[in-house]
Amino acid sequence: MLLLCFFQLLIAEYLSARCFSDQYLGLWSFTIAKDKYLKSNDYVGCNSRASLSSRVTLLNVTLMDNGVAQSQGGYTGRWTPIGNHGFELRIATDVFYVISAFSAEIYNDTHYKVDSRCDKIYFGWRTIQGIQPLSFYCLTGSLIKPLINYNVTTHYVQRNVASKLDRKPALVPKQRPSSKSRSARKAKTASFLNASSWNLQLGDPPPAAWSWGDVGGASFLPAAPPASPGRGCNSSYVEAALAAMMARVMVASNRTDPLGQQTFLSARHVLDCSQYGQGCAGGTPFEVGKFSEDFGILITDYYIPDDQGGCVANRTRRPEVRYYFSNYGYLGSYYGNTNAQDDIIWEIYRHGPVVASVYANADWDNCDENSTEDVRYVVTEDDSTSLEDYSSASANRSLRHFYASNTNHTVLIVGWGSDEVTGDYWLVLDPARSRRNTCGGPLRKISRGVNAYNIEAEVVVMYWAPYPDFLHPEEYFLTVRCSTIVLMAILLLVFSLISIVSIGTYICLRIRMEKEHRKCISISDLDAPQKVMPLLPSGQTEISTDTSSVLLDSVTPNCEQEESEELSMLSNP
Repeated sequence: MLLLCFFQLLIAEYLSARCFSDQYLGLWSFTIAKDKYLKSNDYVGCNSRASLSSRVTLLNVTLMDNGVAQSQGGYTGRWTPIGNHGFELRIATDVFYVISAFSAEIYNDTHYKVDSRCDKIYFGWRTIQGIQPLSFYCLTGSLIKPLINYNVTTHYVQRNVASKLDRKPALVPKQRPSSKSRSARKAKTASFLNASSWNLQLGDPPPAAWSWGDVGGASFLPAAPPASPGRGCNSSYVEAALAAMMARVMVASNRTDPLGQQTFLSARHVLDCSQYGQGCAGGTPFEVGKFSEDFGILITDYYIPDDQGGCVANRTRRPEVRYYFSNYGYLGSYYGNTNAQDDIIWEIYRHGPVVASVYANADWDNCDENSTEDVRYVVTEDDSTSLEDYSSASANRSLRHFYASNTNHTVLIVGWGSDEVTGDYWLVLDPARSRRNTCGGPLRKISRGVNAYNIEAEVVVMYWAPYPDFLHPEEYFLTVRCSTIVLMAILLLVFSLISIVSIGTYICLRIRMEKEHRKCISISDLDAPQKVMPLLPSGQTEISTDTSSVLLDSVTPNCEQEESEELSMLSNP
C-alpha cells in the first residue's frame, strides 16, 4: 500500500533525486541483467519494481571530473549528469541511463520531503549505442568508493504545482535589489562572462543578426507548435524539444521534408510512452532526445492516444512514420560545461535552433528582457563542508565543487541580434506559451551574454538521423517488400533445384540396381548341368570339364556384392 501511494505521489508531482555532479564521482559497480527486454509498443519494462534475474554481469567504472569515465578493463568513455536526478554513461559500445535513488513523503500541507541517495541507483537501462537499439537490459548499482561523503541529502518540493510550470526540485531563490541598468546587470554576471577569457577562435565572424524565422523571406520554424496535451500538463520540455527537432529537420532538408509544414511530431506520443521523463509531471529535453534515439517519435497522424494516457500507437495505418535524432546532449558534451555565447551562436547558425532551459519567474511573465532575481541555487548546509571538518585529514577530499542551474521552463533560441534598447539579445520562441503570449509576437528578446533567466546554462542539442529514408517512406517500404519477395523466390528456386537433382539421382540408382538384379537372376539359371562346347583355337586340346558350377560360383557372389553396394548407396546418398 505504501508503495502504491508513493507511485501515485510520483505521478502527481515532479519528484526526483537532487544530486550534483561531485556526488557521482568515484568507483561505481553496476549489476546488469543478462536477460534482455525487447521493445513492446514503445515501452521497456525496467523500473524500480522490476527485479533483476539471477543471470547478471558486473561492471566497475570510475566517474571523474569533466565528464570522463574509465572502466577497470581500460575502456574510456564519457558521462554527464542529467539535470540533478541521474546520469548517462557512454563507454565502449554501451549506453547506461541511470536514475538516482530517492524517497519522498508528505512533509506538511505545502511541501514534500525528498531524501536523495546519490550513491544508489533507483533503476536504469543498458543499450547499445546507435539508432533504435533492439534490446534493453535492466540494471542497478551503487557507488562503492565515493570521492566525497555527501551521499544522502534532503530537499523540499512545493506541493500542488500541477497548474504551474514544470519545476525541478529547488530551494527558494534569494532576491537581489531591482536594477534595470545594463551596467548593473553586467556587474552581477561578470564571472559568467569571463568563463572563457581565451579567445582563440579563428575564421569568419558570425552574422551580427540572425533568425531562423526569416532566412531570405523563408521561415525554418514549424508552422504550428506541438499541440499541448491539455491544461495542467507540465509539458514545456516536450513542446520545446519537438519544436527544435522539427526546425532542425527543416534546416537539414532545406524545407524539402514535410515535417514542420504538413506533418508534426506528436507531443502526446512522448508524454504517454517515454519512461525517461515523468510525463505531464515534468522532465528535461535531454530525456526527449534519449527517447527519440531509442524509439523514434511518431507524427500526429500516426498516434491516437486513449483517454487513460496509455501508450497506444495507431496500428491501422502502415507504414508508420517515425523521426529519429542522435547525438543528443548538452552543448559542450557535459552538464556544467558552461557555454560561451559564441558556441551557442555557431551551433544555431550551422544546425538550427537549440533548446534552452530557463527560470521563468514573474519577470518572465511580464516580458522583461532580463531578470532582476538571482536564480542560482541557494547553498545549504547539505551542500557545503562544515567548518569543523576543515581540520581533519580528509577535509581536502570532502570540499564541495559542483555545478547547479535552477530552471523550471524550456524554450527555443532561434537567433540573435542587437539593438539600442536591449543591447545584445537572443531571439526566443516559447512554444508552451505561444497561444497566450503577451510579449508582442511569437518571438521575444532575452538579454544575451549575461545568462538572463539562466538561459545560457542548460543548452541541449540533437541532430536528425534520417532512418531509413523519411523523404520517401512509401518507396522505401515498397522496396523492402519487393526485396523480400525476390529473396523468397530465389530460395524457393534453389530448394526446387536441389529437390529435382536429388530425385533424379535416386531414380538413376534404382534403375541401375534393377538392371544388375536382373543380370544376377539370368546367371542363376545355369544351375542345371550343360555341355559347354567352347570354340578353341586350332592347335589346342579340348578339355571336357563341366565349368557351369565354376561360373555360377564366381558370378553369384559378385552380384550379391554389387547389390549390397547399390543398397548402401541408396541408403547413404
